[in-house]
Amino acid sequence: MGPAVRFLLGKYNLDASKVSATGPKGTLLKGDVLAYLEKNGDGSAPVVQKLDLGSNKKTPKKKEPVQVVASGGEYIQKETNPGVKSAPHFYSSILCETNALREVTNDLKVYNPIVELGDVVTRAFILSLKANTFIEPKDSISIVALREGNYETKYLSNALNKSFFDISAAVNNPEKSEGLENVIASVFRFEGLGMDSIFEMLAPENTFSLTLGGFRKELKLVNGQPVAREIMEVTLSCDAAKVTPPEMGKIMNVLHKYLEHPHDMTL
Repeated sequence: MGPAVRFLLGKYNLDASKVSATGPKGTLLKGDVLAYLEKNGDGSAPVVQKLDLGSNKKTPKKKEPVQVVASGGEYIQKETNPGVKSAPHFYSSILCETNALREVTNDLKVYNPIVELGDVVTRAFILSLKANTFIEPKDSISIVALREGNYETKYLSNALNKSFFDISAAVNNPEKSEGLENVIASVFRFEGLGMDSIFEMLAPENTFSLTLGGFRKELKLVNGQPVAREIMEVTLSCDAAKVTPPEMGKIMNVLHKYLEHPHDMTL
């Protein structure tokens, strides 16, 4: 059973034995769980649709997904209709190198050893929303992370004023976190699961949702020589009723800048 299947079973509180498995040797697949949700009338099961990014129209068109390259990042944008429980959302994925992120994370660990790379990415996301005036001091965000084998949701109140250390403290707080008002964004931290983009499994509840995918190694030519580099995929979803594709692009541009130059956040 893969991590995507485990996530869906946990998210929708499903009994795996009740879902028909179609994979090799009876393996339960993500598609099996999604099919079960659709068959049983759970409107929160996401359905991915293709979007023509040539205009600002939110109506899906029958056209292949468009990949846009900007500021060194690789973007793939789509629109989904998770059902009646959520407005349509646009999705955009970006690939970034993690060398600088790990350097900043290690520097912060000198002052607080529980700081993780995900805390730095979460702070970068908050600053990206601030740069585009989508977050106010009163707003909160939720953080979903894997802790001791279980998915836990923590809430960060007044997120705009929180430091790397505040974010880390919230994520590692052993006490159960109560929901807050003014939650405008969620951060799903699945970087430890080794997956790439998992936007297709999300049913966004807030205006923004950011997902940290897995890490992988790629070769890059430097002065004619192949050099291994670590890549991480980050996916953003935005409520199509509140955020336009150009506005999403601006958020992703700022986010990409902070992820590849995280030292700018410590100045």
